[in-house]
Amino acid sequence: MLWAVILVVVISFFPLLIGIGVSNNLDSNWKDGYFIDLADKIGGSWLAILMLVGERGCFLFYVFLFEKVLLFLILGCLRLK
Repeated sequence: MLWAVILVVVISFFPLLIGIGVSNNLDSNWKDGYFIDLADKIGGSWLAILMLVGERGCFLFYVFLFEKVLLFLILGCLRLK
């Protein structure tokens, strides 16, 4: 369990650390989608495209998961009556 926590912290912290190191200014450019701009600076357009696909995939997964949880709750409420 400790290794899992360490791995999650490193995986989450490492891209942020690289992004801060590559970025010239810290505050003005940090907006939604800025990691895609940084990926374009670091690795070129192929890395930016991979970041965009990964971000859209995560968003669609969370929407799907939210719908399933709502459906589960609604069906659970219907069974109580």
